[in-house]
Amino acid sequence: MLLPRIQVVETNSVRLRRAFTEATQFVIGLADLVDDSQWSAPALGTWSVRELFVHASRAGSTISAYSDEPTQRSLTSAAEYYLAVLEGDGIHEAVAERTRVQAAELDEPVPDYLRRVFAEAEQTLQRTPAGQVLATLAGGITLEDYLPTRIVELVVHRDRPLPWRSEWSRRSLWNP
Repeated sequence: MLLPRIQVVETNSVRLRRAFTEATQFVIGLADLVDDSQWSAPALGTWSVRELFVHASRAGSTISAYSDEPTQRSLTSAAEYYLAVLEGDGIHEAVAERTRVQAAELDEPVPDYLRRVFAEAEQTLQRTPAGQVLATLAGGITLEDYLPTRIVELVVHRDRPLPWRSEWSRRSLWNP
């Protein structure tokens, strides 16, 4: 007798969490390629390589920080989140300055820092339901709606080639 084939359906939440994990591992892998002499090299706009990776870490640190503050849902999608965030005057300057300060205060190797921040984010993802509302600076948004914005943050900054060369990094999302 043949048993019916069971089809496993992956939820959107599972796919998003897997994509986030893959993106964080990708960023850590790139950071591992940076030689100590390259952290101060120009990377994007006025940012150094170090500052760019520290900025990318916020994709994880905000998940952990925002999940601890209960709030009401005011944003209904990732698109609405981006519209709210980008509405404010001076947002880019504020992000750039916050990143420079955070990078200057960092007292551990960047790859180790990324591993720690992203591991904390993974722990938060494991214990946080997809429908939990996170208290972001732009307003309350569910984890499932916020997670795509974090994935974008991890892969979007590819405006300029990074200063190291390897076959793997040449084919990466950050350096196509």
